[in-house]
Amino acid sequence: MDLVLNHTSDQHPWFVESRSSRTSAKRDWYYWVDGKGGRRPPNNWAARFGGSAWTYDPHTDQYYLHSFLPEQPDLNWTNPAVREAVFDVVRFWVDRGVDGFRLDAINWLGKDTSWLDNPWRFAWRSYYRQVHRHDRDQLNTHEALRALRASLKDRGDIFLVGEASSDTPGGPAAFYGDGSNELHEVFDFRLLRSLWHPEVFRRLIVESDRAVPQGGWPPVVFSNHDQSRHIDRYGPGGDPLRRARATALLLFTLRGTPFVYYGEELGLRNGRLRRADLRDPYTIRYWLWKSGRDPARTPMPWDASAQAGFTSGKPWLPLSQDWRQTNVACEQQDPRSMLSLYKRLIRMKKESKALGAGTYQQIDDVPNECLVFRRESHAGGRGEALLIAVNFSAQAREISLPGGAISACA
Repeated sequence: MDLVLNHTSDQHPWFVESRSSRTSAKRDWYYWVDGKGGRRPPNNWAARFGGSAWTYDPHTDQYYLHSFLPEQPDLNWTNPAVREAVFDVVRFWVDRGVDGFRLDAINWLGKDTSWLDNPWRFAWRSYYRQVHRHDRDQLNTHEALRALRASLKDRGDIFLVGEASSDTPGGPAAFYGDGSNELHEVFDFRLLRSLWHPEVFRRLIVESDRAVPQGGWPPVVFSNHDQSRHIDRYGPGGDPLRRARATALLLFTLRGTPFVYYGEELGLRNGRLRRADLRDPYTIRYWLWKSGRDPARTPMPWDASAQAGFTSGKPWLPLSQDWRQTNVACEQQDPRSMLSLYKRLIRMKKESKALGAGTYQQIDDVPNECLVFRRESHAGGRGEALLIAVNFSAQAREISLPGGAISACA
């Protein structure tokens, strides 16, 4: 389940009570600060989706902090009562059978409550016009995550994967702690945002793999709800479908846990939306400059019936334009479909010791257009090695492997 630790809705009972008066029992469950003279915000902090990170509340004559939208006030994680209330939420779902959580925006949990201004820098968008020294990436973030992990010490089967900004100090891998006391896995989105080029992939794969501490394990991710679908993101200047199939191969053969974003297993494309179709505030705000997030959030197409079998009513967003061919029912009948490929790769991943938990070894002396690596395992006293070769170009390529590269591969 997705678990948002940094903020709640402004309609949440906690915040409704918090903003009711300055003497509310939950007032310090959120960050309430006096403004500067002339009703100016307490400092220059910018919200992730644009504008100030502060909203004035006339009822109590103070500002509250929101790192994202004004409707998403930040929780005060320095308050022990907040921590315990959130941990109660976690236990509520664990007791009902949930066995894992994707933790949203974890590097925002900590704040520097001296409320100093962030330093300025040159950038085109307000959020990037400052170095986010004081409004995120604080040491008490790690304290909160260690406390969360400790609260689940009696449940060794619970899995925690975190989402952190790529530019967080020390990189996202900092939130593994020592490999056993913070998160089990942390997303590294640099591959997700990279160019379709083997040299870039080669470098980022090695950097991400080496950043994971002893005892930690990496995730592998190419698409999520905040980015354009990878079939379109990697597609320009080439064949989108073939690149999506190559990406699927990487997803299930690189060292780590593969994460599949819905529709990715079908080759679902971004939706072609009009401005009137948009629902996401971030997408609406920057629509003229970037496509935003809504095009990657169109309904999951199950079949060729009305509304693709997703709903009997009107969906939140229109269907993707290719839903009549790109849907589960259609692809289940085609052994060469993207869905059939994903099924084969999942089966291969589950059955292979080398792919399941083996080491990753990059092979460098190959053509520039190719990414070649070796996965190897000696678990249970029985060795297994696999050689994976991915061609990033549109033409066939012949590779000559260095001596020993395939000596143990069977």
